[in-house]
Amino acid sequence: MAKVLVVDDDLSVRASMKKVLQGAGYDVLLAANGQEALDRLGDEHIDLLLLDMNLPLRSGSDILEQIRAKDAALPIITLTTFAREYRSTSTVRASAFMEKPLDASRLLEVIHWLLGNPQKEQRDPGVS
Repeated sequence: MAKVLVVDDDLSVRASMKKVLQGAGYDVLLAANGQEALDRLGDEHIDLLLLDMNLPLRSGSDILEQIRAKDAALPIITLTTFAREYRSTSTVRASAFMEKPLDASRLLEVIHWLLGNPQKEQRDPGVS
């Protein structure tokens, strides 16, 4: 079972993503901020990361850069309500970018594609 780490400062977003992902058969871990995410990534094997870009204290971009420096192959989906943040995520190679509010079925499609794709460095041209 693939393990997904969801990083979002909004408790309701974390809870709803956990419900959707567990319902699809994923093992789900949660983090409310960037430091918790880094701690989880240091302690456990994670197969995919869902990372909110608008986090308190340390931005999602900072966290993304730090994670990419340690693991260039980890599939990462960045999440934001602000389309302008796409540029900052693409410079550090996010695997996919999605805007909130999320469409659960589309999220699951993107996760399935990323986890099933043997070359995780390549982006699906259909993913925004």
